[in-house]
Amino acid sequence: MLSHAFWAYLQATDCDLYRSCTGFMRTYSHLIRCEIDFHKAPITFARFVQFIAAFVGFEDAAVNPRYRYGEQRPTRLNICARLFLGRLTFYHIDAQWGSYLKRYMAPMLSAFAVFSVVLNAMQVELNVQSIFFFHPKLDGYPKAKFPGVVIFSEIYQVTGPVSRFARQISGQGFIVAAVSSYHEFVGPEPLAYDGPGTDKGNELKIAKEVSAYDEDARLAIDALLALPTCNGRIGTTGMCLGGHLAYRCALDARVSAAVCYFATDIHSATLGKGKSDDSLKRAKDIKGELVMVSKQPTAPSIPNPPLRIIETDEPTPLPSQIFGKRDTHVPPAGRDLIRKTLHDAGVNFSFYEVAWAQHAFIRDELSKGRYDPAIAGICFQMLLELFNRTLRSDLGPREGGPSELEDVC
Repeated sequence: MLSHAFWAYLQATDCDLYRSCTGFMRTYSHLIRCEIDFHKAPITFARFVQFIAAFVGFEDAAVNPRYRYGEQRPTRLNICARLFLGRLTFYHIDAQWGSYLKRYMAPMLSAFAVFSVVLNAMQVELNVQSIFFFHPKLDGYPKAKFPGVVIFSEIYQVTGPVSRFARQISGQGFIVAAVSSYHEFVGPEPLAYDGPGTDKGNELKIAKEVSAYDEDARLAIDALLALPTCNGRIGTTGMCLGGHLAYRCALDARVSAAVCYFATDIHSATLGKGKSDDSLKRAKDIKGELVMVSKQPTAPSIPNPPLRIIETDEPTPLPSQIFGKRDTHVPPAGRDLIRKTLHDAGVNFSFYEVAWAQHAFIRDELSKGRYDPAIAGICFQMLLELFNRTLRSDLGPREGGPSELEDVC
């Protein structure tokens, strides 16, 4: 070992062996400190075996950390070899599973903790990406609190018109959360108002479970209520697919008002995967006042009036639906079914039909020539009347039943 030629030869011919020998010598550099260490001990091999046997059972905790990775007992290195090399370079027999697994408990728990953190971060990221927030600001009042409103978009997700609609509501003093409903399949980017975009939106609309739509609504409400600037009152609105989703969102007891613009698939119960929903069947769950606005057709063959639902005086879900009379997505029979179902369920609602409006008449762009700013403005005032009355005013609990009506002029 003291020969320079030996080390030069070793370094030139076998690098792995050379590194092992240098590690071995580094160990001796810590063991041999005094002159007496060089004195030969008059000991036989049998006595050495008897002496060294006491050290064989030492656990890692009993030795300095630097010697846990040495050539004699590379515990951690052998564990890594089993994981990454696929073979055993060190083998130890354990009589019980408990003694075997205790060596792996710390790394297993650490790996599980890291996995949980990463998974939660991914879930938070998905939620963040699928909701757009629009928050009002009142100069001089940093602690002001506002009601929250959940907006559900068309089959095209949160487009420019939907964003502008959200800003309009937010500008009136509401915190708005606009949900991108297809986040399980695509990013939050909007789909185009064209043939391929329409086909994609309709495809994804029935690829998603109804329970997943409801989960989106619940998470959006949770997010609004978690904001320190929210006063704890929630409303909802939406158009097209979003009108139906706002209707379902209103089934949540925390929602006090809902306005649904030309909601699709309620009459046919064809929302979501399997095209079978229970929205109309759950009409009795709606305890609030409904205002329905619908466009009147110019002829009996023209379907679907604008429908809007506004809430009751009670802090319970209040769906409001608005349809265009010339809306081909919900035929007259479908609107009649919705109206009759709400009436039979005892829902307190108003139903309005306004002539000439088509489907998507509030969409403020002209790719399909349907935007009607006059009627859209009237419907927006209906929304503000409902939200201001139910989300801002503290009416207290409702007392007594409906008052008797007098048959007088």
